[in-house]
This record gives sequence, C-alpha cells and structure tokens, in this order.
Amino acid sequence: MKRFLLSLSLAAAVISTASAQSVAGTWDAGMNTPGGSSSFKILFQQKGDSVTGTVYRSSGEVPLTGTVKGDTLRFAYTISYNENSVRVGMVARVAGDSMVGYVEFNENARDAFWARRQKVGGPAVGADASARPARRED
Repeated sequence: MKRFLLSLSLAAAVISTASAQSVAGTWDAGMNTPGGSSSFKILFQQKGDSVTGTVYRSSGEVPLTGTVKGDTLRFAYTISYNENSVRVGMVARVAGDSMVGYVEFNENARDAFWARRQKVGGPAVGADASARPARRED
C-alpha cells in the first residue's frame, strides 16, 4: 500500500509539472497605466517553472524574474519613474500563444495586462508592440 501511494504521489507530481505552460519566446505585450495604454515587448526564457527574461520598453531594457505554475504566469521587474523605483508585477493566465491578466504597480494600483507570442520569424524585438487582443463577446 505504501508503494502504491508513493507511486501515485510521484505520478501526480510528474503530471502537474508536465502541465505547466511554456512561455519561452518573444511576446508583444500591453498594459493599461494611469497615464494611458503602454505597448512593449517581452523575451521570456523558461527552465522548469522558473522564468527569466527582458522587458523591452521605449525607455530601455529591464530584466524580469518569475514563475509559471500550470497556466498561471507571475513575473516582475523594477523601473525608475520620476526618480523612484517602481516594482511592476504581472499575473496572467496563459492559453497557448496569448495571455491575459493584470499588472500591479508597487503592489498598489492594479490594471489590465495582455500579451501575444510572436510567431517564429515575426518582427524583431524592439519593433512596434501593439499586441492588444480583440475583445471577445461571450
């Protein structure tokens, strides 16, 4: 019985690890901010459930770190705004080549975040990042 329970536990761990979404690649992203909508690009690298990468903003590049568990991606990076450090954190549900969620600024203000993965051979990082997906009518 102990062997059976151990085997069942190991199988569940393998299944949950295998079901994590891959976010590796370049994404066209956007978010709402207090100053209006902002478009940018994100390059994700993924190893297991750990995510690293670079956010390409009009004002420069910043590194990001995060995790992906199942279909939920969480990542953050820090920017300088009016000579203050601002932590920008995202939580999104990943579905294939798109993700939708929210962005938090210093864990206070919250607004919409969205991204769509570029197809292989798509525009280079740094090109126009207008990525807002069309609204669905349910």
